[in-house]
Amino acid sequence: MFPLKIRINDKTKKTLIVCFKVIAIIICALLVLLILANLSLIIKGAINPETPPSVIGLIPLSVMSDSMDTGEVGAIKSGDLIIIQAIKEGNIIEVNEIIAFLTEDNVVITHRVVEISEDSQGKYYITKGDANNNVDMEINGEPAKVRDSSIIGLYSSKIKNLGYISLALQTPIGLVLFLGIPVLLIIVYDLLRRKIAKNKLLESSKNTQPMRLIEAGNEDTIHIILADDEGKKVSEDSLSDEVTEKPDK
Repeated sequence: MFPLKIRINDKTKKTLIVCFKVIAIIICALLVLLILANLSLIIKGAINPETPPSVIGLIPLSVMSDSMDTGEVGAIKSGDLIIIQAIKEGNIIEVNEIIAFLTEDNVVITHRVVEISEDSQGKYYITKGDANNNVDMEINGEPAKVRDSSIIGLYSSKIKNLGYISLALQTPIGLVLFLGIPVLLIIVYDLLRRKIAKNKLLESSKNTQPMRLIEAGNEDTIHIILADDEGKKVSEDSLSDEVTEKPDK
């Protein structure tokens, strides 16, 4: 069975090259944005380690437990990256909404609001993990009361399994790999592109043979012959002119 050969004309090649360059530019732009966002999160986290850092009002958090994993489609699972929208003035939290809040130990928990009540200190929320049997409890066995001042934001969306990558990028090795691999790929691509262009130029120069001009004929007719280096005739033309004697002075 003979291998299938596909011929691509020059116009299609140029179109593919342009498309590839556009895709490469888009990928590089996305990488730059991700790098800047990650650096921003790292710097903000280092400056204020007690509060999760945000980018344009969005707080990315990596899920580290299965307390919200009910096994249903769309459930929040360990390893997911969830996006929390920061609380704004005027936001009203209702029962059944998922909130992210800080505990007294500065641990971020993302659970569902199952009850809203008030006491002498004001409004508070009772929360529960969807996969847990009981509501979140204090050490003394009482339901944990989440105050407005402890709430970070409201659950917005999630990206499956991206939490593991996010955690890896926050380590020195992960950051070096994240920055180094794209740069290495760009260098390899540039070297290959230069090598291919050089090979095409050499091949083109080999296939192009220089021509020599040979003039032959008598005094009435001149034959112009184009020949290659091996003397093989390529083309021939004839020029005929009337020959007149110049009068003697």
